[in-house]
Amino acid sequence: MLDIGWFEMAVIGGLLLIVVGPKDLPRVLRTVGIWTGKARKLARDFQRTLDDYAKDADLDGVKKAVETPMKAKKAMASALDPTGTLKKELTGVDSDLRKNLKETSEAVSGKADEATVDPTTPERPAVASPSASVANQPAPAEKPKAEAGSTS
Repeated sequence: MLDIGWFEMAVIGGLLLIVVGPKDLPRVLRTVGIWTGKARKLARDFQRTLDDYAKDADLDGVKKAVETPMKAKKAMASALDPTGTLKKELTGVDSDLRKNLKETSEAVSGKADEATVDPTTPERPAVASPSASVANQPAPAEKPKAEAGSTS
């Protein structure tokens, strides 16, 4: 409780010897011992009273009722998987699924960053714009202009 070592005790004893004096030191130490004993007795009585109140309130029964399902859960777990291999397998599958999910979400977020598409709007089908269709058609061949002085 009080972690007092030998060095601390020697310092306290030296201070008591100086303050109280060698003549009255035994009487002071006896009085301190008596008060320490009374404090310990009071603490024991207090603890015992609390234990009695807990027994009267039937808290032991509540404690046992709570502990029983916990023990049953542990017993069932050890009966179903005594070597722990099932738990290891399930943990491995769980970590693999989490890893795949993380990779997929990173890939999807990378594509979304490239396209910068708003996910709340529905996708529209791709329609060729009129300017694109004109650009894809070959240019019409120009007819040679008739020279001003020639007749046909």
